[in-house]
Amino acid sequence: PLPTAIAALLQAMVPASFFTDQELFTFAVRELVLLTCEHGVTPGSAYPLAFCGFMQAESGNPDAGRRLAEQAIVLSEGRDEPGFLCQVLFTFAHHINHWGAPVFNNVALFRAAERAGMEAGDHQWAGYAMTGLLLNLPSAARSLGEIIDECRRVIPFLKETRNDPMLAMARPVRQFARWLRGETEHEMSDAGFDADAFEAAVLRDPTLAVAWFQLGNARTDTGADDARDAWCRAAQLDLR
Repeated sequence: PLPTAIAALLQAMVPASFFTDQELFTFAVRELVLLTCEHGVTPGSAYPLAFCGFMQAESGNPDAGRRLAEQAIVLSEGRDEPGFLCQVLFTFAHHINHWGAPVFNNVALFRAAERAGMEAGDHQWAGYAMTGLLLNLPSAARSLGEIIDECRRVIPFLKETRNDPMLAMARPVRQFARWLRGETEHEMSDAGFDADAFEAAVLRDPTLAVAWFQLGNARTDTGADDARDAWCRAAQLDLR
């Protein structure tokens, strides 16, 4: 009972600590993996294993990280726990899959993660999956119409569920698509979105740098003059 209670407490800490304290987040994930190794598998074991796969990939061993994350998916799929399956699929798509597969493959993974999260009634993680999908669509060469349609679906959901961190990442994607369609007043900025304010927010909150990287990548594809500058600024941020 004690290890189970500790694991439940650590699992509750994981989402908030990712956005507020990266050291605490890493500690929680590591302890969850150690608890699994020492006491056996629980429904919540798969997510920390998947995230450890990401940390392995980031540290220079992408093949081992991918194998670990794939085992986490198998572990989740073997249980009637759609909430944990959502967490694992999102982690695999957002952090790991691009190390060894085309980025457009992530679209189906994010959609599957969203379905699992909604089935579990976990609107927080379903919102993560929705936002991951939005961030991936420009790099997956999806049409501007599809990107905007998804934004019209996802952004109201994020507002309703008060998922402010994901909303802050999703809004620039919509603005980017509107900019390319000539619907903004001055490049990326208009009455509803201030690009300079968003860039300042990225510098204050490195978790937003994921969105900035996607915009830098997409601007490179369109040949925008400030693409190199966008990438240089994004590369200086800590994305872990």
